[in-house]
Amino acid sequence: MRTYLERDLLQLSAVSSLPDFRRLMQAACLRVGQLLNQAELARDVALP
Repeated sequence: MRTYLERDLLQLSAVSSLPDFRRLMQAACLRVGQLLNQAELARDVALP
């Protein structure tokens, strides 16, 4: 996971904040198997 976050992801996309992305990934993982409400997910991790 560390290699993916620190090297590969930064090369593939415009992720500007790894801590924000980690919070988003953790919150998304907690919702596996549920309907995804993007507005709720964004609110929970304090991202637009």
